[in-house]
Formats: sequence, structure tokens, C-alpha cells
Amino acid sequence: MINRIPVSFLFSRLRNPTSLPKAWGVRQMSKVVSYAGKPITNADPAPPTDKISIILNGDSGAGGAACQADSFEYLNPRLTKISAGYHVQFQIHHLGNAYDAPFGSKTRSQILGHTKALIREGTHTYGASRVAIACNTASTTDGPDLRDWIEKNVPGTEVFSIIKPTAKELYSKGSYFSGRREGNEKHIAVLSTLATAKSGLYPLELAGLHCEKWGAHCITVVKSNIDVPESPRVFEGQMPIPRNSPEEARLLKQVADNSSRYPVLVVHTYAPPDWVSLLEGKTPGKTDADLTQEVMGDMAKFFKQIGADLPKVHVLGLCCTHYPLVKDQIKLAFSARENQKYGVKVTLTETMEIVSQGKIVAEQLLLPSIQSALERGDFPRREQMAWNQQIKLMSWTTGYKNDPSSIQSLRVVKSLFEKCGGELAQTRCEIVSPYSTVK
Repeated sequence: MINRIPVSFLFSRLRNPTSLPKAWGVRQMSKVVSYAGKPITNADPAPPTDKISIILNGDSGAGGAACQADSFEYLNPRLTKISAGYHVQFQIHHLGNAYDAPFGSKTRSQILGHTKALIREGTHTYGASRVAIACNTASTTDGPDLRDWIEKNVPGTEVFSIIKPTAKELYSKGSYFSGRREGNEKHIAVLSTLATAKSGLYPLELAGLHCEKWGAHCITVVKSNIDVPESPRVFEGQMPIPRNSPEEARLLKQVADNSSRYPVLVVHTYAPPDWVSLLEGKTPGKTDADLTQEVMGDMAKFFKQIGADLPKVHVLGLCCTHYPLVKDQIKLAFSARENQKYGVKVTLTETMEIVSQGKIVAEQLLLPSIQSALERGDFPRREQMAWNQQIKLMSWTTGYKNDPSSIQSLRVVKSLFEKCGGELAQTRCEIVSPYSTVK
């Protein structure tokens, strides 16, 4: 028989739930009492809001946007997963100074000023806390002067340059040839701007990696279409050998007749004179066909410079963010039909891998920085996963005097952005440069 419980009893007990039996499963609600001048100590804290983390690629013109669209393929799934588990919203912006492009034909002081201007604009206007200097030419200024300026003017901003991680990626590709005569040689080809080639930073970084792997007696030889008297042509280990010295002659002879006892790295560098200008519409009257012809002609000159070593080249680095925009034309230069014109017997699929820099920016610069931020606790964890997060991808390329739709680089970048869901609606046409050179 079930005992009947008076309704009045229940109401009286519900006013004081602690008097009900525990078996009834009634959870006691905590009381919140506030007093004037005293904080509420037992109230639930306000839920954390999402922080907006802005990542910026800075470059001359539209090259950095192409690099960004390429890196987005690798960043998007990883950043989406992070933002689903942490209170953070990621935005990836490109900021390009097309007015002053190309940087590669300017002096070092001019390039340094434009680099500072991009960093300042990205941090002050867009609020970026991470800036990738996607431009190889701008990255040649990454030294004490730039780092001191960053510390004084944009403290707390993480700024990454692209040359060192790219050199590491290039050196890791390919392998040494098997065979009696060529067993100790490795060949790397680098396409860059004039200023990047003059800096000598790619051969220097590659020589350092070569020395790190093989020791102080390995040899690095630099062959370039840009002869810079102050830059070494030969390294022993990481030590530059004086030009026209007996030691240089001895090492070059060892390389020429394959008599070196130690591993040899040969770095072939080439600086096309007009690719960036053509891509940025800085040469009026030139068409897409003219650009293709220019690329094919320069590749023929590069092949002739490399000469008999061309079949030994395992990797070609596109060490300017604009150059992947003509990747199809570069591949065409390696086709069997085109090779007949140059008198070389090599095809791209048999010997060479082309390396562009989008994946390098994503995996070696930005993702490690974001992972460090997670480990520091910069972004609180979510109580529940939020899989509806989206990564915002935008491009701000300024300074075009002509209609951007007529410029090949922007047309290619637009198709890349549309493919990965980004926006180019913010692309502006301005006759006056928005970035003044920073002292």
C-alpha cells in the first residue's frame, strides 16, 4: 500500500529542499547573496569570448596573395580544428604593396623601408599579431636593424621571414647521385629576384645546411647569372673562400674533374629580370602571350647556364612568391617538345621537383607559432567542440594604377581565392601609395 503524502507537506519541504530525503534526487540550488561593496564569490564566471587572431602575409603586389592561397590549403583544416576546440577565431590576411612593386630592383635601404611599412600597416591597421614576410626580397632585410625596429615599434608582434625555412626545404629534397663519378654531388636550382640573388642568402643558408650534414670539409659551389664581387663562389664547410685565390682554384678543379673526396653541393641561381613587372602590369602593352614568351626565353637561358649539370638537378626552388603564378609556363619549358629547342635531354617528371613556398609558410612558420600560443594558454579551451568555425581569408592589395582585372597576377590569384572560399572584394585600386617608406 502506498502512503499518501499531503500536498501541503510537499510544498513546505520544497521551500527547504535540504529537508527532503536524498533518495528523492532533488538537487540543492546554491544561493547567491551579494553585499554592497563586496564581489559575488560563488557565482559562475562569465564564459570566455573568442579572441580574434589575425595572421598577415606581407608582400609586394599579389605574389603574397598567391602564396597565402596556397598555404590556406594546409592551414584551413588545422586552424578549423583548433578554433573548434579553443576560444579563437582565425583570420588570414594578405597585404600587398603593388605601388612600389617590384621590390627586387630596389636598393637594400628602400626594401628595408617598404618592409617596415608593411609590418607597421599590418599591425596598426589590421591588428595582426603574426606577420609572415612572404616576400623573399623583403626577407633579405631580416637582420639586427629590422629586429631592433620591430622591438621598438611593434613589440610583441611575431615576425617570420621566409628564406631560412625555404632553404631547409630545398636541401631536404632529392638525394645524391649513385655512380662512380657523380656519387658525391647534389644540385639545387633557385629562381629569385635580382635583389635576392645579390644578397647571396640562399647559397649561404644552403652551404650552412651542407656543412651541418657533412662537416667542415664539404664543398659548396655557387653558379649564378648575377656576378656579385663581394659574394663568394665557393664555400668549404660554411667558410667562404676568397675569390680568385689559389684555394678557390683548387676546390673548383676538384669539382670540375670529380676528384673531391668530400660531398659537393652545387647551387645554381638565376634572377629573371622582368617576371614580376610583367605579372604586376608594370610594362604597359604586354600581353599574357608576351609573359609566356619571356618565361620560356629566361628558362632557356637558365638551362644553358646550368649546362651539362641540368639532368643532375633534383629540385627547383621558386624563391619569389610571384613565380608560382607562372608555374605552368615553367613546367612547359621542361616538356620534350621545348627541350628540342634548347638541345637538352631532360624532362621535369624524370628529374626535378618544383618547390613553391605556400606550404612552407603554413607548416614551418605559422603553425608552430600558433601551437606555442596554445601551449602558453593564450586561447581558453571550449567546454564543447564548435565545428561551425570558419577561417576568414582576405586580400588587400593596394596601389594599382590600372584595372586589376587586366593584370594577370590578380586574375590568377582571384581564381585561387575563389577555389578555397576566400575574398578578393577588398582589393583596391589607388594611384597614390598608401605606404610611405619607414626610416
